[in-house]
Amino acid sequence: DIANDLLNYPGAHVMVVAYTFKYDEASETVTVRDSIFAVDTIAVEGIKDSFNYVQRFDRIEERQEVKKTYTWDKDYAEKYTAKLNDFMLAAEKDDVLIYGVTKPYDNAMIDEFRHHTQAQYPFYKADDILLKTIVRSNPGVVVWKDGKILKKYHINKLPNWDKAKAEAGL
Repeated sequence: DIANDLLNYPGAHVMVVAYTFKYDEASETVTVRDSIFAVDTIAVEGIKDSFNYVQRFDRIEERQEVKKTYTWDKDYAEKYTAKLNDFMLAAEKDDVLIYGVTKPYDNAMIDEFRHHTQAQYPFYKADDILLKTIVRSNPGVVVWKDGKILKKYHINKLPNWDKAKAEAGL
């Protein structure tokens, strides 16, 4: 839980609000190979109740696992790659803390989204109703300083970082 840390952050920070990702989900069964190791216990000569543990490879076991795959909405992902990433990296160059917040998706899904959109900032999780209350745009951008919201931007009206910085008075 980092809410208090962010609300009490002493300085400027920029938050991307993504109250929901746009995607299609599918599942596939994959074979996973696991290495199985055995541990041998060997008594140390001359020292009472002293042992060494030696790990050795035993075998490989295969098992079936269901893996989720995601197809990201092209237009939604493009908002990150064409607009948000440049904005966020410019803010970071000005020593501004940058991050995204989304609803409580699985960590693997968030990592896959970040990789797909090349978002180079962490994503945290919060209730999607709370996020919609902060900004209605999906994604939207919120500029903060010292725990106060200075400016909110709809993704379609997001200026470049220099203009946003001037509008927010940073």
